[in-house]
Amino acid sequence: MSSPPAAVPVLDAPKPERPSAGVRMPSLNQLAARINLNGAQSNNASSALRPRLAASLLRTGSQTSLASSTTAASASDSVAVNAPTTRSTSPAALSTSPPRSNTSTPLGSEKGEQLTQDNLEHLNEEVEKEKERKKERAPAGYKNIPSLDAITARLAKARQLSVDGTAKPPEAETIEDPKTPGLRIKAPEHPLEHTWTLFHDTKAKMPFTPASAGIIPEAPGSAHPLAPDTDEYEAGLSVIGEFDTVESFCRYFNWLKPPSKLERNSNYHLFKAGIKPMWEDEANANGGKWVLTMKQNPQLLDRCWIWLAMALIGEDLDEGDEICGAVVSLRSKVDRIQLWTRSKDDVEKINGIGKKLVKLLDVSETDGIGLEFQVSLQ
Repeated sequence: MSSPPAAVPVLDAPKPERPSAGVRMPSLNQLAARINLNGAQSNNASSALRPRLAASLLRTGSQTSLASSTTAASASDSVAVNAPTTRSTSPAALSTSPPRSNTSTPLGSEKGEQLTQDNLEHLNEEVEKEKERKKERAPAGYKNIPSLDAITARLAKARQLSVDGTAKPPEAETIEDPKTPGLRIKAPEHPLEHTWTLFHDTKAKMPFTPASAGIIPEAPGSAHPLAPDTDEYEAGLSVIGEFDTVESFCRYFNWLKPPSKLERNSNYHLFKAGIKPMWEDEANANGGKWVLTMKQNPQLLDRCWIWLAMALIGEDLDEGDEICGAVVSLRSKVDRIQLWTRSKDDVEKINGIGKKLVKLLDVSETDGIGLEFQVSLQ
């Protein structure tokens, strides 16, 4: 038989001691004072245990490493790194202005300016004005690239000037690269001494140009006046293209319509690169021009123009970079071909160029040709 379980002893729980009648409980103020005192002591103890860094590490431009500074710095040359115990600026002191506004509410004010309909309209006006100012300061395009409308108008004009209605002359001939089979490269071409620029313009009415009599006067008795609207004239000029080789010259002149096929009051200008076909250009300001006139002879006009252009790029007329360019003008009564020079004072040189021009073009008075020299008024 099994033995009965042992009895578990029962212990009486100790009763809390009651304070004697002579001891008085502390008041609430005394308890609060004790709590504050204990808290201050604990704060001092915790601050003493906070990590401390050598003051040399906090100096600007110090190159001392952390290990060497902590071992070499003394306890007096250190500062405690404490976390901030105060709050940042209160929300009431922050600005209450709208985003991207140039005005802000003063820090001492209790409330910001109310956003009314008038204020909103004023802000919108300021934003629009700022956009307009930015547009005015901005360039007319990236690296002065013309607008799409200007490019479209130029292409349309080029098609009108071409014999086949295309917007540009044929591409240069290509050959197979001898070093890289299958790769096409531009064929070698014959370079010119100067780069030349082709211009075109059309006017409804050309300014009057008085002519001087004789081969050339010793003193400029008459002169070519300045165009009344220089800016308008320059704006009407269109650059057809540039070429610097014999082959590229042929591509342009075979692609363009001959002068006799242009509209009346139209002009082709062929000038050395960097020279504008206007008296205000520095290269033309102190010069003049030989003017050859003819009456209603389209075949002779086209022949003289192409022969003169070939003579220019071949340097057959030039004497010491004296020639600036040439112009062919189609008019209702008298067509003209002009040869522009840099100077006008060397009579012998200018007359020599005029004689070369007549001989080169193979023209005479029997062809109804007139020839005179005009000078610029500068």
